[in-house]
Formats: sequence, structure tokens, C-alpha cells
Amino acid sequence: MRPVNKTIPTNNAGHFQIIFNPYGDAKEHLLKQLGNYCSYCEYKLPSFALEVEHLLDKNSQPQFEFDWNNFLLACKVCNTIKGTKDLTTKPHCLPHIDNPLCYIELDRFLWCAKLKTGLTSADEEKAKNYIALTGLDRQNARLNVNRRDDRVQGRNEVATLALLEKKRYDPNNPNDLRNLLNQATKNGFFSVWLTVFAQYSEVKNALIRAFEGTAAQCFDINGDPIPR
Repeated sequence: MRPVNKTIPTNNAGHFQIIFNPYGDAKEHLLKQLGNYCSYCEYKLPSFALEVEHLLDKNSQPQFEFDWNNFLLACKVCNTIKGTKDLTTKPHCLPHIDNPLCYIELDRFLWCAKLKTGLTSADEEKAKNYIALTGLDRQNARLNVNRRDDRVQGRNEVATLALLEKKRYDPNNPNDLRNLLNQATKNGFFSVWLTVFAQYSEVKNALIRAFEGTAAQCFDINGDPIPR
């Protein structure tokens, strides 16, 4: 859900590099630009647990298998749920192109994604398709009988942590903000923190700066989302 900035990287010679063969070589650049977070569910994971995810399926559209413009970072669960879904047949509000937070918000009880109210029919379709892409609205903890969807539990645990931080947060104590940012970047789920601290502009702006790769241009001076 976090809007991110993704630019074409340069190689050792200082030239722009678009083709990565094998595509796994792009991972270092993605981590540097986007941080150790899943581009879809925002899970904070060690680098080895994140995958180079192909927006357009590399098997059905092999011409894009090694193309930088076709890559994002994804956790194993998001990558598995997305699978070979075709992004060309339906519109999606993607995190490196749009600002998903303009169309999607978190349920403050279940901490899963839901549509914002008042959307146009076109924006509602884009948001629905994006949520369905990796199951961001899942409330149960099962992907299938063999693989556990730990994103649900992870998001709820971080929400509990963020709510505790809010209770003890003192805007006049700089140490509180530093501690809060440390907890947020260490545990991930950017949108959870932004939601919990919705009434604190200074915290929202600090979170935007602290999470590597967040597209600052997608937020106003109060830290609220605006269209890209």
C-alpha cells in the first residue's frame, strides 16, 4: 500500500541499466531503493526472504523477464498469491506508479485493506483489483493447507505495537519520536503506523522520511496521501 519511488539504476560504469540477466541481480538495486519491505503488504523482512517479483508474468511474457521496469520486491506469500495474474487486462493502482493510499485504507479493527469511501467507479475498480492481486484484504491466516499466510498476524502484531507507542508518545519529547521511528522501520507495515498516528502530522512526515523509498511527493504537508 505504501507508494514508492523506483528509478532506473546505474551499473558499475555509471550507465543506466535496464536489463538484468539473471533477474535476481536486480535485487540489490531494489533493496537499496525500496528498503527491506514487501512492495505489496509492507512486511519488513531480511533480504534473503524477499523476492524479485515480476509485474508481468515472466513465463507468458518472456520479453519482460529481465526488464527492470517489470520488477518489484515481494514477500513469498504476496508473490505466491499474485502468481501469474495478468495485469494487462484490468487497471490496478500499483505502488510505484500510483498512490494506493488514495484509494485504500486499513480497517482499524481487523487491520486489513478496504476501499476508501467516495471513490469514483474507475478508482474503485483499480483499488479492488490491487487488493485482490495479493489478497491484502485477507482476515484469516491460511493461504492454503501447506503455506501459512503470516502477513495477517504480522500486521496485527505491529498494530498492537503502534497503539502502545501512541499511548506513551509525547510530542514534546524528541526521544519518543526517535524511539517510535526505530520501532516502525524495524517492524515494517508503514500503513499501520500512518493510520495509528493519523492525528500527528509530525509523526506521519517523519515516517515518510524514515521508510526508505517512500514517495514523499504522494503526501501533503500534513502527511496525508495525495494522488501521484
